Amino acid sequence: MANEASMLEEGTDYRLLPYSENVWSVLFLEGRYKDTIVLYGDVSITENPDNPDAGELHFDIELIENPMDLDIEHEGFKQYAGDVLVSILSNAFETGEYEIGERESGNEGSTEPTD
Repeated sequence: MANEASMLEEGTDYRLLPYSENVWSVLFLEGRYKDTIVLYGDVSITENPDNPDAGELHFDIELIENPMDLDIEHEGFKQYAGDVLVSILSNAFETGEYEIGERESGNEGSTEPTD
């Protein structure tokens, strides 16, 4: 997944759209899922006991706009949505613009990376 994700680019393959305060949706701009808008929910990574340098990405996703009447359980869609998410996360880590952990009510959370 990471190899294809490194080829995906914000502004070319997908665009972040404001959804609500401090929440962004993602518009897919190209390919089979063009014009689909998704909202990522909880994201987690589990360790791979056979390869400590690799993990498995888990995420919740909600279709906001579904012009192609997509099945979000279809493996191809899950793979593409995961590749886009990896690209978004990679960009966030490179720029330092991310939050880790759950938000507390009334707390905007930290935008600083944590050790």
